[in-house]
Amino acid sequence: MRIVFTYNPIHNDEFDFHCGDIAMYVCLCHAITDTQIKQAVSQGDTSLKDVRKRLGVGDQCGKCTKMAAIIIEQQLELEPNYYEVA
Repeated sequence: MRIVFTYNPIHNDEFDFHCGDIAMYVCLCHAITDTQIKQAVSQGDTSLKDVRKRLGVGDQCGKCTKMAAIIIEQQLELEPNYYEVA
């Protein structure tokens, strides 16, 4: 299985990653994976503050907050927002 992680500083510090079915650890302090963050967004969390409250991500060393925020943003783009006004 192949894991791809790319960083493009020219495009607003965009990160892109594809791990297939493998979970990627984002927060090592609490052993929180990208899958758990995506599930939190699916359950209604819309910000890093929401995910931090639910999972504890970023409340210790804080090194994971940038990646967690990117995952949240990408997942929000994929999830339908039923509360958004048309």
